[in-house]
Amino acid sequence: MEHETLIEHSTTKGNINLEIDENKETIPDSPLEIAKWIKDSKEEVKEGSDCILVTMDLPSGLRVGHDNLLKSLEIVLREYFITIPEDVSEKIAQGELDVFDFVAPARDNHLSPRYVEINTLPGISTLTIKGTPPEDGEDGFLEIFFDPSLKPGKLLPDGTIDFREVNRFPQASTDQHVLRVYEPTFGNYGTDVLGFPIKPKPGRPAQIKIGEGFYEKTGIDDKTSRSFKDYFSKKRGIIICSFKGGPSPKNLSSIAIKNELKVKDIDFSTGNIKGNDNEIRCKADVIVEGDIRGCFTVIIDGKLVVKGAVEGEAVDATGPVFINFAKNFVRSGSNIEVGIARNARLFAEGSLKIQRELSDGRLKAPKIFMEPKGTPEILVGRAKISTNEITGQGVNIRNIVEIQIGEELFDTLKQLLAQKEELSKELENKKDILKNRGAIFGQKLALAKSIIGKDQEKILQVFKQFASMILLNTISHKKIKERMATLQKNTSSELNMLIKHLKLMVEIQGDFEETQNKIKLLDEKIRDTKEAISNLSLNIKGKITDAGQIRILVNGKEKKITTKDLKSDNFHLKMVYSLDTGPKFKMESI
Repeated sequence: MEHETLIEHSTTKGNINLEIDENKETIPDSPLEIAKWIKDSKEEVKEGSDCILVTMDLPSGLRVGHDNLLKSLEIVLREYFITIPEDVSEKIAQGELDVFDFVAPARDNHLSPRYVEINTLPGISTLTIKGTPPEDGEDGFLEIFFDPSLKPGKLLPDGTIDFREVNRFPQASTDQHVLRVYEPTFGNYGTDVLGFPIKPKPGRPAQIKIGEGFYEKTGIDDKTSRSFKDYFSKKRGIIICSFKGGPSPKNLSSIAIKNELKVKDIDFSTGNIKGNDNEIRCKADVIVEGDIRGCFTVIIDGKLVVKGAVEGEAVDATGPVFINFAKNFVRSGSNIEVGIARNARLFAEGSLKIQRELSDGRLKAPKIFMEPKGTPEILVGRAKISTNEITGQGVNIRNIVEIQIGEELFDTLKQLLAQKEELSKELENKKDILKNRGAIFGQKLALAKSIIGKDQEKILQVFKQFASMILLNTISHKKIKERMATLQKNTSSELNMLIKHLKLMVEIQGDFEETQNKIKLLDEKIRDTKEAISNLSLNIKGKITDAGQIRILVNGKEKKITTKDLKSDNFHLKMVYSLDTGPKFKMESI
């Protein structure tokens, strides 16, 4: 709040020279009467009901007497709880004509002081007391950490969002800092002319409605010392916000994060798809009541449920995907569950489940399940499957089905073993280099022994001990470097050559130790990969028609199953894997 400019008021009432103008009113002579005359000339400036400035006329000290003037001033100022400083009192009593100003403390220590001015100059003699106006508090305000230029799309009355607007919504990731709300400040007290406090007007809180989807943290700004509340998104979602005016922080009136998006269909009927490479990106769980159709890619940071068909260009989701009918590329960073997959390419980081039909498609996931749902059997034909574990029941093989088991694991193991072999050769090479360097150091040590005095023979024993620890690898590289630094400080300059050669050995030892650690990490990865390979499995129950065939590929070995291999249409096929003997199959006609 801005305050009115304080205007000093003055008057010439009583500011007279009786010798010049005898028609003016007579000024009384006693200090009490003079004080009353001074107070009667009072003019005030107020801040609401509080007085922050008062001015009064003063009679001439030549007329009433300098001593009386001082006593009357003391009487007047006493009512304002003000005492005149001694040096000012002395000058007024002596009749000095000047402007005297001083600071008078307020009634409370935390308040600003008052300013007093006593003007004894002829013709303009006045007394002025100034207080301090309060400093009103500052209003709270907002700081946003998303792009407000993305004009919010349309939130429908039923709580859903028109999918054509998705790319126009600001979107947030999990734990993203979205909003900061600064608290209002109280302000600073002022001081009235009596020395009492004038309460400031506190600032108003920022007018913002915080909706769902956030968690809150509090803090204090280091620069301004203002308190604030930070709002972070609980999980990824679309930022729903409204503005009173243009899209700027000062106009933001409400905000929430919608974590679930419900739509009927996603296709070109929803409007022109804009964005990079015809992409729709959405950081929320998406539930599609109908279908996804069109030559564009839908990228979901969350779960995707499609109750109809997916026939678009591609679907990519970080969370689980549930689709009734798939006829395109679908990838999930979690699990995929599909009713019918035709001409589809399905890839999952977790598991993949087929419930009714798989034809002319490709599946890839660590674990694959074929379990009928709503139908007695699953129709399977012309499919390529890549997995580590596959389980199925009620499977009807109507055409060629190729199952590649453990392909990535075998490739990984091959690469890890090749890397270990290369590092092992490198380790042996460094071991030889270290031995050669040790032999050179031994020669330098013998030379040094022949030219130095007996008083330094003990230090040579320390050098020899260091070299032995490095060659035998009985101490870690970190510790040997620490001890090496200490040794260098306590070694004379004539042994610098030994220090130089010893440092080279330490450096080689460091490389040797680093290579050893790399081999240890590789051994851990090799062990984990071998364990995963030993868990490779296949367990399928069902039947094969005349045109049906199962082709199983495991680490370069192949097994084919046709109706010729069965006594009946129904079969139960199992496979387990051993690192020593390879795949072991068991086929039963049931």
